[in-house]
Amino acid sequence: MRETWSFYSAGQILFGRNAVRQVGEVVRRHRVDRLFLVTDAILAKLGIVETVVQALTSAQVAVEVFDQGEPEPSLSL
Repeated sequence: MRETWSFYSAGQILFGRNAVRQVGEVVRRHRVDRLFLVTDAILAKLGIVETVVQALTSAQVAVEVFDQGEPEPSLSL
């Protein structure tokens, strides 16, 4: 049985109130001009996805949204 695990974190973690407004700037710093956003219908319905999309499009990042993901995917096929 495995007893150890490795965890590698992202180079930058941006968090805090209204941090999502900076996502466009962060993505552009990585020279991204197109992005595929995978989410679920619940987050889309709550308006969270639209906030992210607005921040990205304001930074001239083209966004395609797939909102049919399962919030908590089952393990069965």
